[in-house]
Amino acid sequence: MKTTDEALDWAISHEIQSKNLYEHWAGIARDIDAHKLFTNLAMMETHHIEVLTAAKERGFDQKRIDWVDLSKGVAGYPTTGLSGLKQILEYAIKKEVAAERRYRDMAKKLPEISKAFTELAEEERSHQVLLRDQYKRILTPH
Repeated sequence: MKTTDEALDWAISHEIQSKNLYEHWAGIARDIDAHKLFTNLAMMETHHIEVLTAAKERGFDQKRIDWVDLSKGVAGYPTTGLSGLKQILEYAIKKEVAAERRYRDMAKKLPEISKAFTELAEEERSHQVLLRDQYKRILTPH
């Protein structure tokens, strides 16, 4: 990516795809904790979309984005072919790791968005923690 606009377009597209994926998984989850996790992750991604879209529409300015508020708040990811919650969580963790790397890479290459994309990378890392905790929970015998 060579420009801030290209980076923002990619980020918005990624967050939309992630939101759609988490909503799909929430809809098919039979495990109530997994359903809650995927629903919450979808809401976080929705908030990321709103913040990034607003930033793009008004002209990107890192100083005008409330990144504390951002923390409150997926070319296509498969929604079929994943059998069971364990495989879905493994895939979601890999997706979040890849997104974190991509945001960190863009932060290094585009100084005008470095702070914003470093914050997004941290968000993706926090998603990994939530997903890994859920993964450990389902692997622990009750």
